[in-house]
Amino acid sequence: MNKLAAESAFLGQGWSFPPMFDRFSRGVALVQGVEDIEQSIRLILGIAPGERQMLPAFACDLSQFVFGPDDPSVEAMIESEVAAALRNYEPRIYVERVTVVPDSDSAARGILITIAYTVCSTNRRYNLVYPYYLNEATGIPR
Repeated sequence: MNKLAAESAFLGQGWSFPPMFDRFSRGVALVQGVEDIEQSIRLILGIAPGERQMLPAFACDLSQFVFGPDDPSVEAMIESEVAAALRNYEPRIYVERVTVVPDSDSAARGILITIAYTVCSTNRRYNLVYPYYLNEATGIPR
């Protein structure tokens, strides 16, 4: 078993998100390793509290900041909320830093949330940028 396969096996695997089916295996499409962790982070940030039936608190409530002002104090609250949600619901990572900046390249009112994290079991560092928009799909050219 090569090093990458051993690392992926150690980190585990889960259903892809959104759930899909693999027509070749005739089963649920699975993701593993770092891809599984990234999908988990996106899932945590992308849902609101109460959306998970058996885990109603599983989420990061970014919607509470939608109508807030664009100022550093709100950005700091978002950073704190994201870091806390990831610490609570993604035990495979250590969150090093969360930064929030307005997305100046988009026509939609949005922010870019950058998460710097380390996978605990492998001690490898990764970054993930999560775009959060007030009006989805408004920056798509016609």
